[in-house]
Amino acid sequence: MNLKVYQPDDFPSYLPKLNALYDDLFSHGKGFRAKLIQKISHHLGLPQETVHLLAQTIEFIHNASLLHDDLIDRSPLRREKTAAWLKYTPEYAVLAGDYLLARVMVNLSRHGNLALIQYTSEMISDLLEGEWIQDSLIEDWGVSLLQLDRVHDLKTASLFKWCIRAPFIAAHRDSKDVHDRLDEMGSLLGLLFQRSDDLLDFDIRNTEGKAILGDLQSGYMNSFATFLTRDMAEAQKARFRDCKTLSQIYEVTGEETFFDTLRQFDEQNKKLIDLFDRHCDELMGLLPVNEHGLINDLRKLPNLLYWRETAKEKRSVVQPMKNVEGHRPALWFVMARLMRLDLIAFTLMPPLAVFAFRLHSSLHALATSISKFGFTLLSLFFFHAAIFCRNDYVDNLSGIDRINEKGGSRVIQNGWLRARTVYRLYWSFLATAIFFSAPAIFSNPQLIWLVLIGGGTGLLGYSILRQGRLNAFMPRSLEWLPGDLAVFLAMGPLLTLGANVVAHEPLNLLRCILLGCGFGLASVTYLEVRHLISLVVDDTSGLRTLSVTLGFDHAKIVVATLAMASGVCIWPLLWMISGQRGATAATAFSFLTAVFAFRMLRAKSPLASGLRNSLKESILLHLLFGLIFIGVVAL
Repeated sequence: MNLKVYQPDDFPSYLPKLNALYDDLFSHGKGFRAKLIQKISHHLGLPQETVHLLAQTIEFIHNASLLHDDLIDRSPLRREKTAAWLKYTPEYAVLAGDYLLARVMVNLSRHGNLALIQYTSEMISDLLEGEWIQDSLIEDWGVSLLQLDRVHDLKTASLFKWCIRAPFIAAHRDSKDVHDRLDEMGSLLGLLFQRSDDLLDFDIRNTEGKAILGDLQSGYMNSFATFLTRDMAEAQKARFRDCKTLSQIYEVTGEETFFDTLRQFDEQNKKLIDLFDRHCDELMGLLPVNEHGLINDLRKLPNLLYWRETAKEKRSVVQPMKNVEGHRPALWFVMARLMRLDLIAFTLMPPLAVFAFRLHSSLHALATSISKFGFTLLSLFFFHAAIFCRNDYVDNLSGIDRINEKGGSRVIQNGWLRARTVYRLYWSFLATAIFFSAPAIFSNPQLIWLVLIGGGTGLLGYSILRQGRLNAFMPRSLEWLPGDLAVFLAMGPLLTLGANVVAHEPLNLLRCILLGCGFGLASVTYLEVRHLISLVVDDTSGLRTLSVTLGFDHAKIVVATLAMASGVCIWPLLWMISGQRGATAATAFSFLTAVFAFRMLRAKSPLASGLRNSLKESILLHLLFGLIFIGVVAL
């Protein structure tokens, strides 16, 4: 199969300069994308003529993009030879690239598959859009990984998407589920390939002899440069972008920090590889048995593209974090991280809302109940700290937090505290919580039952999520439900009912349940956003979360629905308390939940950087639910 020529009139003899130019460009290419198409087409049983057309099409488009890229970037070399724009003039390079794209459309039109022509046109449009965006990022030293991922998805990944989808389109295989999976897999392949290519710029696994720091000296912050400088101060970034050699890079970043950051970058991309493997499993369920060999071929691609078949030892198990005592932060910072004070509102806001209603309805209660309220809040504070200490300790023993670099407080993994110390702190905080709860329990013995039920429900939820207990009795599509229901009850209705008992029941049962349901739904929303972000790690660890059970696309719909449901709960609650004024406040909160839900539904994958923002927004929604309730009560 001659990939250079599909039709005899592709390169007419009366255009000798075009033939010479394309011979120079084509002769040293690996033809990886064409080979990928041939493999996929073989499994689908496509006729040889169609395979030839697809393989030549991707070669023409890829080489056209190289001609234009080299000219835009003013790259002097391509495949160890003088770049076409430099050898044949920029005008000829532009004309040659345009000619190749035109030939693609001519040959595809002769083939007559309209869907294939349309998809190819969209892919070329994506390539050009990506080039426009990338050009706008030159000298943009504050570029984010999200912006770069968008460029890579349009430029690099669009070619990989075409390679794995075009054979299915040519075979008239139109299943939306199949093409959705193939599209996501193509995005991951493109991202992995580009990130690996960006590492070559820093002489990492650089077996191709790529020029060192070429991107940086061109004013372009590639993905690894952006990842490396993400926490740098502006002065340090300024020194970084002026570096001309790797030794200067090491001097600015610190050599140990540089390679530690490389390890983190590799770990992040290992998660992409794991996600690709998960998509392969899903795709296997959509293909007939006789095509399962295709899945085996696809599984090899991520490691091949990212690791470049070199330094395979880099793929070994993650090295443990160094325990450098001299670098431990201040004790107050370590304790704040361990106690997860960033999440304290989930525990304290429900009782604060109830107590605010009690104090507003009876100012006399301020004098008689302030001490009891205070002790109750202190008890909940230390109980909150105890639960998260136990969570850190258990997850460290099970290895979950050692796999998931975003899991837990990281005080054990960072070497700031020993696991045994965290375990002792758990018992200390728990004993302190029991001590401060004594006044409330003695004056309200029925609280003992609520504490037992609430604590038992919370532990049951944790056990189900972490160990899958009771899931043997559940349908597979509902394995996540017991754990989420337990968290909902413990952090919502049960916590609110307990606070209502301590405050001598200022809220009637209906209002109390509505308030508790709102807090519970907001808590589960936050929990499931976290699970969406850590989907790959959770799946690897065998956790039975909503995201693992339903898959990313269905899980994000459930999360968006949960957020909207908290907005529904606040309507009747505030209407009963404050009429029209309450309804106005409820409308504002419902609008915010709708915005949150819309942003959730736009997320494309667990690695979408927008999910990190959604995590913060879910905390804010929970906080606003309580503050709006308190504000309406106070007014």
